[in-house]
Amino acid sequence: MTVRLAALGVLMAVMGFLLSELGFRGKKLFSVLCAVLILATVGEGIAELFGIMTELEAVSGASEAVACAMKIVGASYLFGVCADIASEMGEGGIASALGAAYRVELLLLVLPYLRELVTAAAELISRI
Repeated sequence: MTVRLAALGVLMAVMGFLLSELGFRGKKLFSVLCAVLILATVGEGIAELFGIMTELEAVSGASEAVACAMKIVGASYLFGVCADIASEMGEGGIASALGAAYRVELLLLVLPYLRELVTAAAELISRI
Protein backbone atom coordinates (compact mmCIF):
# COMPACT_ATOMS: atom_id res chain seq x y z
CA MET A 1 0.00 0.00 0.00
CA THR A 2 2.89 2.40 0.72
CA VAL A 3 4.28 2.25 -2.81
CA ARG A 4 0.80 2.63 -4.28
CA LEU A 5 0.10 5.74 -2.18
CA ALA A 6 3.48 7.27 -2.95
CA ALA A 7 3.05 6.64 -6.67
CA LEU A 8 -0.48 8.08 -6.57
CA GLY A 9 0.81 11.20 -4.81
CA VAL A 10 3.61 11.74 -7.32
CA LEU A 11 1.27 11.13 -10.25
CA MET A 12 -1.23 13.65 -8.92
CA ALA A 13 1.50 16.22 -8.24
CA VAL A 14 2.77 15.87 -11.82
CA MET A 15 -0.79 16.14 -13.17
CA GLY A 16 -1.38 19.25 -11.06
CA PHE A 17 1.82 20.83 -12.34
CA LEU A 18 0.95 20.05 -15.96
CA LEU A 19 -2.58 21.37 -15.55
CA SER A 20 -1.33 24.64 -14.08
CA GLU A 21 1.25 24.98 -16.87
CA LEU A 22 -1.54 24.51 -19.41
CA GLY A 23 -3.54 27.28 -17.75
CA PHE A 24 -6.09 25.16 -15.90
CA ARG A 25 -7.83 27.51 -13.49
CA GLY A 26 -9.29 24.83 -11.20
CA LYS A 27 -5.97 23.74 -9.66
CA LYS A 28 -7.19 24.28 -6.10
CA LEU A 29 -10.24 22.11 -6.68
CA PHE A 30 -8.01 19.49 -8.32
CA SER A 31 -5.76 19.50 -5.24
CA VAL A 32 -8.71 19.00 -2.89
CA LEU A 33 -10.07 16.15 -5.01
CA CYS A 34 -6.62 14.53 -5.03
CA ALA A 35 -6.44 14.80 -1.23
CA VAL A 36 -9.85 13.15 -0.90
CA LEU A 37 -8.78 10.36 -3.26
CA ILE A 38 -5.59 9.72 -1.29
CA LEU A 39 -7.50 9.65 2.00
CA ALA A 40 -10.05 7.25 0.51
CA THR A 41 -7.18 5.02 -0.59
CA VAL A 42 -5.68 4.98 2.89
CA GLY A 43 -9.09 4.21 4.41
CA GLU A 44 -8.22 0.50 4.68
CA GLY A 45 -5.22 1.35 6.82
CA ILE A 46 -7.29 3.57 9.07
CA ALA A 47 -9.81 0.77 9.60
CA GLU A 48 -6.96 -1.61 10.45
CA LEU A 49 -5.50 0.93 12.87
CA PHE A 50 -8.80 1.24 14.74
CA GLY A 51 -9.10 -2.55 14.83
CA ILE A 52 -5.68 -2.84 16.46
CA MET A 53 -6.52 -0.08 18.94
CA THR A 54 -9.75 -1.90 19.85
CA GLU A 55 -7.78 -5.10 20.47
CA LEU A 56 -5.35 -3.16 22.68
CA GLU A 57 -8.30 -1.75 24.58
CA ALA A 58 -9.66 -5.25 25.25
CA VAL A 59 -6.27 -6.63 26.32
CA SER A 60 -5.16 -3.71 28.47
CA GLY A 61 -8.39 -3.17 30.37
CA ALA A 62 -7.82 0.58 30.13
CA SER A 63 -10.83 1.10 27.93
CA GLU A 64 -11.43 4.75 28.81
CA ALA A 65 -7.81 5.74 28.22
CA VAL A 66 -7.60 3.86 24.91
CA ALA A 67 -10.92 5.32 23.78
CA CYS A 68 -9.62 8.80 24.63
CA ALA A 69 -6.40 8.11 22.71
CA MET A 70 -8.45 6.96 19.70
CA LYS A 71 -10.52 10.15 19.85
CA ILE A 72 -7.36 12.27 20.03
CA VAL A 73 -5.77 10.51 17.05
CA GLY A 74 -8.98 10.75 15.04
CA ALA A 75 -9.49 14.43 15.87
CA SER A 76 -5.87 15.15 15.05
CA TYR A 77 -6.15 13.70 11.57
CA LEU A 78 -9.58 15.17 10.93
CA PHE A 79 -8.67 18.70 11.97
CA GLY A 80 -5.28 18.47 10.25
CA VAL A 81 -6.76 17.42 6.92
CA CYS A 82 -9.51 20.04 7.12
CA ALA A 83 -7.00 22.77 8.01
CA ASP A 84 -4.73 21.70 5.14
CA ILE A 85 -7.63 21.82 2.70
CA ALA A 86 -8.67 25.28 3.93
CA SER A 87 -5.08 26.48 3.65
CA GLU A 88 -4.75 25.03 0.14
CA MET A 89 -7.91 26.88 -0.85
CA GLY A 90 -6.31 30.14 0.33
CA GLU A 91 -8.40 30.39 3.50
CA GLY A 92 -5.66 30.88 6.08
CA GLY A 93 -8.08 32.34 8.62
CA ILE A 94 -10.29 29.27 8.50
CA ALA A 95 -7.22 27.03 8.77
CA SER A 96 -6.09 28.95 11.87
CA ALA A 97 -9.57 28.71 13.37
CA LEU A 98 -9.56 24.96 12.79
CA GLY A 99 -6.20 24.73 14.57
CA ALA A 100 -7.60 26.63 17.55
CA ALA A 101 -10.74 24.47 17.56
CA TYR A 102 -8.55 21.35 17.60
CA ARG A 103 -6.62 22.62 20.61
CA VAL A 104 -9.88 23.29 22.47
CA GLU A 105 -11.18 19.83 21.54
CA LEU A 106 -7.94 18.27 22.74
CA LEU A 107 -8.22 20.04 26.08
CA LEU A 108 -11.82 18.92 26.46
CA LEU A 109 -10.74 15.32 25.87
CA VAL A 110 -7.76 15.43 28.23
CA LEU A 111 -9.03 17.60 31.11
CA PRO A 112 -11.11 14.87 32.82
CA TYR A 113 -7.98 12.71 33.10
CA LEU A 114 -5.95 15.67 34.33
CA ARG A 115 -8.62 16.33 36.96
CA GLU A 116 -8.34 12.71 38.16
CA LEU A 117 -4.55 12.96 38.26
CA VAL A 118 -4.60 16.18 40.29
CA THR A 119 -7.21 14.74 42.67
CA ALA A 120 -5.13 11.59 43.21
CA ALA A 121 -2.00 13.67 43.80
CA ALA A 122 -3.83 15.87 46.31
CA GLU A 123 -5.06 12.79 48.18
CA LEU A 124 -1.52 11.40 48.33
CA ILE A 125 -0.14 14.69 49.59
CA SER A 126 -2.87 14.99 52.25
CA ARG A 127 -1.94 11.53 53.62
CA ILE A 128 1.66 12.55 54.20
